[in-house]
Amino acid sequence: MDIFLVGLSLIIIGWLVQLYKLFKGDKGIQPVFLVLYVVGVGLLVYSDAVVGITTNVIFQLGTLVGGLLVLIKLLMDK
Repeated sequence: MDIFLVGLSLIIIGWLVQLYKLFKGDKGIQPVFLVLYVVGVGLLVYSDAVVGITTNVIFQLGTLVGGLLVLIKLLMDK
């Protein structure tokens, strides 16, 4: 399977985890969601960097940093 598809799959699984927890009544951001999201975006960054799509890499790095900052803050508050 292409690394790009693995990254997208991890992001989708992360969102499904977040949605499941939301339906269970937990309205907080789930650390599992953030880990899957950050790893998935990291794979997208790598995949696009290898191909040479620099515009995508720049925007994806922004989302990667944002996700990491939220994860760090969430873990520090526990």
